[in-house]
Amino acid sequence: LKSRWLKCSTCHVDSAPTMFSRGLGGRSEDGSSQASMSQVGRSPVHSASWLGGGASAKGSRERPGEIGMDAGQRSSSDREGFTDLSQVHAARHGPLVSNNMLERSELTDNPEDPERTPDLPEELQNMAEHARMEQEMQEKASTWAFRCRSLGLLLLLLGVLAVALCASPLGLRRWAQGLAGEAGTAAEAASAAATQQVPPVRVPWNHGRKSTEEAHKVAPREEVQPRTQQLPQRLGPHLQPQKQQQQQQQQTRQKSKKAQHPQKQASSGVSLEFCNRSAPIVKVELRTWNLPDGWRRVCERKNVKDKFPLGRNWCWYGLNTMCHWNLKLHKSWSEFQDMAAHEGLSPPRADHPFHPIERPQLCDRPERGRIRSWTANEQELARRWFKEHVRVYVISLPGRGDKRWQGIKQRLDQLQIWAERVPGVDMTVPGTLDKAVRAGLVPDTFNFSLAQANAYDWKQSMGSIRGTLGCASAHFKAHLKVMADSSPLALVMEDDSYPSDDFIPRLWSLVHEELPCDWQVLALLSRCGYGRCVSEHLMRVMPDGNEPAWRCRQGSNWGMHAVLYHTARLPQVRELWRRTVFNEERPHCMDVDVALASISDKVAFYAVPAVQDPGFVSETNHRSARWDINQAAQSTSTATTTSMYQPMVPSVKPGEPWPGAWNFG
Repeated sequence: LKSRWLKCSTCHVDSAPTMFSRGLGGRSEDGSSQASMSQVGRSPVHSASWLGGGASAKGSRERPGEIGMDAGQRSSSDREGFTDLSQVHAARHGPLVSNNMLERSELTDNPEDPERTPDLPEELQNMAEHARMEQEMQEKASTWAFRCRSLGLLLLLLGVLAVALCASPLGLRRWAQGLAGEAGTAAEAASAAATQQVPPVRVPWNHGRKSTEEAHKVAPREEVQPRTQQLPQRLGPHLQPQKQQQQQQQQTRQKSKKAQHPQKQASSGVSLEFCNRSAPIVKVELRTWNLPDGWRRVCERKNVKDKFPLGRNWCWYGLNTMCHWNLKLHKSWSEFQDMAAHEGLSPPRADHPFHPIERPQLCDRPERGRIRSWTANEQELARRWFKEHVRVYVISLPGRGDKRWQGIKQRLDQLQIWAERVPGVDMTVPGTLDKAVRAGLVPDTFNFSLAQANAYDWKQSMGSIRGTLGCASAHFKAHLKVMADSSPLALVMEDDSYPSDDFIPRLWSLVHEELPCDWQVLALLSRCGYGRCVSEHLMRVMPDGNEPAWRCRQGSNWGMHAVLYHTARLPQVRELWRRTVFNEERPHCMDVDVALASISDKVAFYAVPAVQDPGFVSETNHRSARWDINQAAQSTSTATTTSMYQPMVPSVKPGEPWPGAWNFG
């Protein structure tokens, strides 16, 4: 306001009040004052005196004497700015302007006035100062807010990282293993370059002198290139899925095998793998032999006789019986059907051919079992693999089985195979069943008396199963030994087995070239097989849909002479197997091979058909201990039971080597 007065000090006498009034409240076109009480903040009386200059234009003047006297009584310091201005106006325009200006000075600067209007420049300065302080406070608040948000975000990221590490406890371990693996690769590369040998991680064993020289040329390149490719993975190997790392390692090993021995890629499998990942996995299904009703009636009249007639395919019974009569002959199912048709037991192939083993041209052929010509290289690789990963056990009854043990031990010594004897379970010794229950070989809920009574029944027509119970207990005893030793692979043999001359390289080749990776149990000799061929020497066992479940689908896939187990998968198989074997309502399941075949839709069970000559193993001419015990118990039980059971005991065919043929029905 002072600046406005100073600017208008040389203006007309009416211009100052007009400008002043416009600055405060505005002025109408006719010159009347329209000051706003709210803007000035004064009462109407003071407002009238404030606008005295404007009122004089209409003839309403105040008394200048009083105003001049009041102004004269003020100190010079209180109106220093205004008295100089009033003197200037008084000299030019008369005392009216001076009095009006003094009145304004009084109204503006009187410190005793309770309604004193503060000095506007000072107020503006304070407002600016407050605005500046508020702006600084806002800037500080925003800065601290940004810092708090940043700190909170950092804490959140740390928390997420901690949770991730806690949720995946193997993360740090995988990261450390990745670094250790790279360090090991570097050490192997340096060792290979210094010693001119193939690193053991890349290739387990060499393939002879010629292939070793080829490996020398490839080894530096194979060691350097994967290392340069793995450098970016150092930042976070623990972040990569374990499956992806295994695939990368497998690809590297396959490259090494191709470079060293292209013609024997499948034979030079990695020692830490026990299957062929490229082998197909077959879908298991329950398959039957569908025949017209006319042929079914013909077969039933021919084959039933005094047998339980319900729920069975009697044409299949006639074909399967021909296989049971010729267990040691290496004949295919086609030949057995021709023989059964000649005897009138089943339809001929020309009318209704049936292949119990699907795709028979692949593995149901005798020539598939011929001995191969193995190189010294392959034999060395196979022997090293067998020694490191396979442990052999032989089930043999103490006492009566000592000669058999000596015979098979001599044969294994010739093949340079070390084996451990597992004492069998002789159920003819009193108290053996109780000991087997306490040892966990037989479930404590199993009722042998009920199972034996069902076995004597006309529906089952089995006779005594005491020797069968001892055989099953011995195999489950061997399972406990296998799981306790924890060898990767376990081969359980019976003491009447005779391994072939090339048993070790043959088994090594079968596992690495043909065996699918889902396998759990592998039988190296399976008679009267039922399933589907998956390779030249191997079939996938399937349940026999032609036999009813109450008979445990008995009659196919006989043989426990040599069985290979995947030790890590054995506990699960054993639990299901035991529940099937020790079932009083189905005594035919007491035969462990029959029970295993009946659950082959739940267990990955593979087998080598017995048609292959000579195959992996053969059976010696010793009598079956199980058969002898069953016969001894049968003769004892018939003396104390009624004569109704005596005609049901089937007669044994002269020279029959297999103890299960008689109990087929």
